[in-house]
Amino acid sequence: MQTKVRPAATGQNAAEDPLRRVPLFAEMDDAGHQALLEIGKCETFSPGDVFCREGDRLSKLFIILSGTVRIQRAAKDSEPPAYVGDRGAGDYFGIEGFLDDAPAAADAQATAGGEVLVLEREELKRAVAQKPDFAWSVLRGLARRLHDATEQSRRHRNLDVMGRLAAFLGDTAERMVPDANGERRLANLTDDQIAVQIHTSRESVNRKISRLKEMRIVRRDGRTLIVLNIPRLRALSGGE
Repeated sequence: MQTKVRPAATGQNAAEDPLRRVPLFAEMDDAGHQALLEIGKCETFSPGDVFCREGDRLSKLFIILSGTVRIQRAAKDSEPPAYVGDRGAGDYFGIEGFLDDAPAAADAQATAGGEVLVLEREELKRAVAQKPDFAWSVLRGLARRLHDATEQSRRHRNLDVMGRLAAFLGDTAERMVPDANGERRLANLTDDQIAVQIHTSRESVNRKISRLKEMRIVRRDGRTLIVLNIPRLRALSGGE
Protein backbone atom coordinates (compact mmCIF):
# COMPACT_ATOMS: atom_id res chain seq x y z
CA MET A 1 0.00 0.00 0.00
CA GLN A 2 1.45 3.37 -0.98
CA THR A 3 1.06 6.45 1.19
CA LYS A 4 2.72 9.84 1.18
CA VAL A 5 5.42 10.90 3.61
CA ARG A 6 4.95 14.46 4.84
CA PRO A 7 7.98 16.55 3.81
CA ALA A 8 10.07 17.76 6.74
CA ALA A 9 9.72 21.40 7.64
CA THR A 10 12.83 23.51 8.17
CA GLY A 11 14.17 23.07 11.70
CA GLN A 12 12.39 19.80 12.45
CA ASN A 13 14.16 17.41 14.78
CA ALA A 14 15.10 13.79 14.05
CA ALA A 15 11.85 12.43 15.47
CA GLU A 16 9.82 14.48 12.96
CA ASP A 17 12.12 14.06 9.96
CA PRO A 18 12.53 10.32 9.18
CA LEU A 19 15.57 10.86 6.97
CA ARG A 20 17.56 12.32 9.86
CA ARG A 21 17.86 8.74 11.16
CA VAL A 22 19.35 7.51 7.87
CA PRO A 23 23.19 7.80 7.85
CA LEU A 24 23.17 7.99 4.05
CA PHE A 25 21.28 11.30 4.18
CA ALA A 26 22.11 12.56 7.67
CA GLU A 27 24.21 15.49 6.44
CA MET A 28 21.75 16.58 3.76
CA ASP A 29 19.96 19.84 4.51
CA ASP A 30 16.22 20.20 5.09
CA ALA A 31 15.58 21.22 1.49
CA GLY A 32 17.29 18.05 0.29
CA HIS A 33 15.19 15.91 2.61
CA GLN A 34 12.03 17.59 1.37
CA ALA A 35 12.99 16.81 -2.21
CA LEU A 36 13.70 13.14 -1.41
CA LEU A 37 10.43 12.72 0.46
CA GLU A 38 8.56 14.26 -2.43
CA ILE A 39 10.06 11.95 -5.08
CA GLY A 40 9.98 8.84 -2.90
CA LYS A 41 7.04 6.51 -2.42
CA CYS A 42 6.12 5.33 1.06
CA GLU A 43 4.84 1.75 1.16
CA THR A 44 3.48 -0.21 4.09
CA PHE A 45 4.55 -3.83 4.53
CA SER A 46 3.58 -6.82 6.67
CA PRO A 47 5.58 -9.67 8.22
CA GLY A 48 6.57 -12.14 5.49
CA ASP A 49 6.48 -9.63 2.63
CA VAL A 50 9.41 -10.12 0.24
CA PHE A 51 11.15 -7.06 -1.21
CA CYS A 52 13.64 -8.93 -3.36
CA ARG A 53 15.34 -12.25 -3.90
CA GLU A 54 19.06 -12.83 -4.28
CA GLY A 55 20.01 -12.22 -7.90
CA ASP A 56 17.10 -9.88 -8.67
CA ARG A 57 17.87 -6.80 -10.73
CA LEU A 58 16.67 -3.72 -8.88
CA SER A 59 16.73 -0.01 -9.59
CA LYS A 60 15.30 0.97 -6.22
CA LEU A 61 16.72 1.96 -2.86
CA PHE A 62 14.64 0.93 0.15
CA ILE A 63 14.83 3.10 3.28
CA ILE A 64 13.17 1.61 6.36
CA LEU A 65 11.06 4.11 8.28
CA SER A 66 9.62 1.55 10.72
CA GLY A 67 9.44 -2.22 11.07
CA THR A 68 12.14 -4.85 10.52
CA VAL A 69 13.57 -6.48 7.39
CA ARG A 70 15.76 -9.59 7.48
CA ILE A 71 18.61 -9.85 4.99
CA GLN A 72 19.84 -13.37 4.24
CA ARG A 73 21.44 -15.24 1.38
CA ALA A 74 19.42 -17.97 -0.28
CA ALA A 75 19.83 -21.61 0.76
CA LYS A 76 22.39 -23.55 -1.29
CA ASP A 77 21.92 -27.28 -1.85
CA SER A 78 21.48 -28.78 1.63
CA GLU A 79 22.74 -25.66 3.44
CA PRO A 80 20.23 -23.39 5.25
CA PRO A 81 19.88 -19.70 4.34
CA ALA A 82 22.88 -17.63 5.48
CA TYR A 83 21.82 -14.89 7.88
CA VAL A 84 23.29 -11.46 7.05
CA GLY A 85 21.43 -9.23 9.49
CA ASP A 86 18.22 -7.52 10.52
CA ARG A 87 17.55 -3.97 9.39
CA GLY A 88 15.36 -1.51 11.28
CA ALA A 89 14.31 2.14 11.18
CA GLY A 90 17.02 4.30 9.64
CA ASP A 91 18.63 1.43 7.73
CA TYR A 92 18.49 0.89 3.99
CA PHE A 93 19.05 -1.93 1.50
CA GLY A 94 19.30 -2.37 -2.25
CA ILE A 95 22.20 0.08 -2.59
CA GLU A 96 24.26 -2.22 -4.89
CA GLY A 97 21.68 -2.42 -7.66
CA PHE A 98 20.58 1.15 -7.10
CA LEU A 99 24.07 2.53 -7.78
CA ASP A 100 25.57 0.18 -10.37
CA ASP A 101 22.85 -2.24 -11.53
CA ALA A 102 24.44 -5.17 -9.66
CA PRO A 103 22.12 -8.09 -8.79
CA ALA A 104 20.75 -8.22 -5.27
CA ALA A 105 23.32 -9.88 -2.99
CA ALA A 106 20.70 -11.41 -0.67
CA ASP A 107 17.00 -11.91 -0.01
CA ALA A 108 15.15 -9.15 1.86
CA GLN A 109 12.00 -10.17 3.74
CA ALA A 110 10.00 -8.38 6.43
CA THR A 111 9.90 -9.88 9.91
CA ALA A 112 7.86 -7.05 11.47
CA GLY A 113 5.42 -4.77 9.68
CA GLY A 114 6.14 -1.12 9.03
CA GLU A 115 6.84 1.44 6.33
CA VAL A 116 9.58 1.80 3.75
CA LEU A 117 10.47 4.77 1.56
CA VAL A 118 11.25 3.64 -2.00
CA LEU A 119 13.52 5.78 -4.17
CA GLU A 120 13.67 5.04 -7.90
CA ARG A 121 17.09 5.46 -9.54
CA GLU A 122 15.83 7.64 -12.41
CA GLU A 123 13.97 9.94 -10.02
CA LEU A 124 17.10 10.42 -7.92
CA LYS A 125 19.25 11.03 -11.01
CA ARG A 126 16.92 13.85 -11.99
CA ALA A 127 17.13 15.26 -8.46
CA VAL A 128 20.94 15.10 -8.55
CA ALA A 129 20.97 16.94 -11.88
CA GLN A 130 18.99 19.74 -10.26
CA LYS A 131 20.90 19.67 -6.96
CA PRO A 132 24.46 18.27 -7.27
CA ASP A 133 24.92 18.44 -3.49
CA PHE A 134 22.74 15.32 -3.33
CA ALA A 135 25.54 13.20 -4.78
CA TRP A 136 28.15 14.59 -2.40
CA SER A 137 25.90 13.98 0.62
CA VAL A 138 25.31 10.39 -0.43
CA LEU A 139 29.05 9.78 -0.95
CA ARG A 140 29.82 11.14 2.52
CA GLY A 141 27.14 8.88 3.98
CA LEU A 142 28.58 5.83 2.23
CA ALA A 143 32.10 6.71 3.39
CA ARG A 144 30.90 7.01 6.99
CA ARG A 145 29.16 3.65 6.79
CA LEU A 146 32.32 2.01 5.41
CA HIS A 147 34.44 3.60 8.14
CA ASP A 148 32.04 2.40 10.86
CA ALA A 149 32.01 -1.16 9.44
CA THR A 150 35.82 -1.24 9.25
CA GLU A 151 36.17 0.06 12.81
CA GLN A 152 33.61 -2.44 14.09
CA SER A 153 35.47 -5.31 12.40
CA ARG A 154 38.76 -4.14 13.93
CA ARG A 155 37.27 -4.03 17.43
CA HIS A 156 35.65 -7.44 17.12
CA ARG A 157 38.90 -9.16 16.07
CA ASN A 158 40.31 -8.58 19.57
CA LEU A 159 37.30 -9.96 21.46
CA ASP A 160 36.66 -13.42 22.89
CA VAL A 161 33.46 -15.34 22.07
CA MET A 162 31.40 -13.64 24.77
CA GLY A 163 32.67 -10.23 23.67
CA ARG A 164 31.83 -10.90 20.01
CA LEU A 165 28.40 -12.25 20.95
CA ALA A 166 27.66 -9.25 23.17
CA ALA A 167 28.79 -6.85 20.43
CA PHE A 168 26.69 -8.61 17.80
CA LEU A 169 23.56 -8.70 19.95
CA GLY A 170 24.04 -5.09 21.01
CA ASP A 171 24.50 -3.90 17.42
CA THR A 172 21.50 -5.91 16.20
CA ALA A 173 19.24 -4.88 19.07
CA GLU A 174 19.96 -1.19 18.52
CA ARG A 175 18.47 -1.52 15.03
CA MET A 176 15.17 -2.68 16.52
CA VAL A 177 12.45 -0.40 17.81
CA PRO A 178 11.73 -1.22 21.50
CA ASP A 179 8.32 -2.65 22.31
CA ALA A 180 5.97 -1.22 24.96
CA ASN A 181 8.13 -2.79 27.69
CA GLY A 182 11.34 -1.28 26.31
CA GLU A 183 12.57 -4.68 25.09
CA ARG A 184 14.23 -5.35 21.73
CA ARG A 185 12.94 -8.53 20.07
CA LEU A 186 15.17 -10.45 17.63
CA ALA A 187 12.71 -12.79 15.93
CA ASN A 188 13.72 -16.19 14.50
CA LEU A 189 17.41 -15.61 15.18
CA THR A 190 18.96 -19.06 15.62
CA ASP A 191 22.19 -20.04 17.35
CA ASP A 192 23.48 -21.31 13.99
CA GLN A 193 22.93 -17.90 12.38
CA ILE A 194 24.67 -16.12 15.26
CA ALA A 195 27.59 -18.58 15.13
CA VAL A 196 28.25 -17.73 11.48
CA GLN A 197 28.25 -13.99 12.26
CA ILE A 198 30.70 -14.19 15.16
CA HIS A 199 32.88 -17.02 13.78
CA THR A 200 32.37 -19.68 16.39
CA SER A 201 30.36 -22.88 16.92
CA ARG A 202 26.66 -23.21 17.63
CA GLU A 203 27.52 -24.95 20.91
CA SER A 204 29.61 -21.98 22.04
CA VAL A 205 26.80 -19.58 21.19
CA ASN A 206 24.32 -21.72 23.10
CA ARG A 207 26.52 -21.75 26.22
CA LYS A 208 27.14 -18.01 26.13
CA ILE A 209 23.47 -17.18 25.61
CA SER A 210 22.63 -19.38 28.59
CA ARG A 211 25.08 -17.30 30.60
CA LEU A 212 23.49 -14.05 29.36
CA LYS A 213 20.09 -15.41 30.41
CA GLU A 214 21.43 -16.13 33.90
CA MET A 215 22.69 -12.53 34.02
CA ARG A 216 19.21 -11.30 32.98
CA ILE A 217 20.63 -9.56 29.92
CA VAL A 218 18.58 -11.60 27.44
CA ARG A 219 15.72 -14.05 27.55
CA ARG A 220 13.98 -16.39 25.12
CA ASP A 221 10.35 -16.27 24.06
CA GLY A 222 9.88 -19.23 21.75
CA ARG A 223 12.06 -18.57 18.70
CA THR A 224 12.57 -14.92 19.63
CA LEU A 225 15.63 -13.68 21.51
CA ILE A 226 14.77 -10.64 23.62
CA VAL A 227 17.49 -8.19 24.61
CA LEU A 228 16.78 -6.66 28.01
CA ASN A 229 19.90 -4.61 28.69
CA ILE A 230 21.98 -3.12 25.85
CA PRO A 231 24.35 -1.17 28.19
CA ARG A 232 25.42 -4.42 29.86
CA LEU A 233 26.04 -5.98 26.45
CA ARG A 234 28.20 -2.96 25.58
CA ALA A 235 30.15 -3.42 28.79
CA LEU A 236 30.79 -7.10 27.98
CA SER A 237 32.04 -6.16 24.51
CA GLY A 238 34.37 -3.46 25.82
CA GLY A 239 32.13 -0.60 24.64
CA GLU A 240 30.95 2.41 26.56
